[in-house]
Amino acid sequence: MAKVRKKRHRLARMASVRFLLSTFVYVIVQSWSLIYGCPNGCECIADSTVRCKDILSIPSDIPTNTRTLNLDRSRITTIPTHAFSNLPKLQDLTIEYANVSVIESMAFMGLKELSSLSLRGNPIRTLEPHSLSGIESVIYFHLRDNPIEEIKPNAFSGSSKIDYLYLSSTKLRKIHPGAFNQLSNVQSFILTDNKHLGELTNASFLGLSNVDFLTFSRSNISIIRNGAFMGMSNVKKVNLENCGIQGWEAGAFGGVTGDVQYSLQNNQIKTFARNEFSGLKSTSLLNLNKNPIVCDCDLKWVLDSTLPMATKATIVCAMPEELKGRTITSLTGKDLTCITTTAPTSGSATLRPVSNPTTKTIYFQDNWFTKIVVMLFFQVVMWFATGNTNSTGLINATVIPLAT
Repeated sequence: MAKVRKKRHRLARMASVRFLLSTFVYVIVQSWSLIYGCPNGCECIADSTVRCKDILSIPSDIPTNTRTLNLDRSRITTIPTHAFSNLPKLQDLTIEYANVSVIESMAFMGLKELSSLSLRGNPIRTLEPHSLSGIESVIYFHLRDNPIEEIKPNAFSGSSKIDYLYLSSTKLRKIHPGAFNQLSNVQSFILTDNKHLGELTNASFLGLSNVDFLTFSRSNISIIRNGAFMGMSNVKKVNLENCGIQGWEAGAFGGVTGDVQYSLQNNQIKTFARNEFSGLKSTSLLNLNKNPIVCDCDLKWVLDSTLPMATKATIVCAMPEELKGRTITSLTGKDLTCITTTAPTSGSATLRPVSNPTTKTIYFQDNWFTKIVVMLFFQVVMWFATGNTNSTGLINATVIPLAT
């Protein structure tokens, strides 16, 4: 009996403690709400956190001591000018997967303590000039999953302390020079999964002088223009993997003062000329692994070039078949060949060896003697071709006379 009484006493005491704790929390919350007020449709929590859902506009009576404001999945469509000017202590603001499509000029002015801002998953299409002015203390800024098509010059003016900028999964088609002016403190810039980008233009990232990591992986970029990375004096790594890149202009990697690792793995690069590496520092690395590179006479220049060995080692042949999988550093000039057919008195045509027969059109001077010789030649070739089961690599040809 004594044990039973002790157990009941212990359970009663635990129940009392729970009741007192619940009452304490309730009193604190109610007291905080009574002192500072809590807007309709919002939940005010004792640690200076306010959560509002299913609201149509930003409440004007949010408690002034609020440090964390969550407006996720609300029905807010516009962030008006000076929308949060009465919240000087706000540090964390999230408006994710809401209906925000318009950010008015100076919308975030007055938020001197704001360190994290997320506008992820809204229908924002354009960042107007000065629309992001005032987030002078923000370190983390998320704009991912917005259908942003255009960033106008000076959109980020007054936002110089951003360290991490996320602009993934947008509909950006072009980055205007000056779009990122005054973002001199950004260290990591994430631009992954941008399927509409198309190309990187000259001076696209002017103003981002402190970025050390820049990534575009899984974006759609067909070409990199001359001076695309100009002004990025501190960049260390540029990730351009899986972007469908076919090539770059001469000087594309110029205007960068430091040693950079550019990764162009898994793209559509087949060949490149010597001058396309102009501007690339000898101490930088260009990783070209896993590209459909054609190792022929057009790449002979690589063998005796001053390209860093680390870059050369990433040039792996995809074609022709007999060189597939070999690095260019393992080849000699004799391995890198092209087939050249020279016509009498009429210039030349360069034909590449392929695994399957292809039809080529070769133009010759229009005179009867030349035509007869050429026709006889191809008759002999075709006779051998039809009589030899191993002649899979022969070239069919159509002879078309040039006008005299």
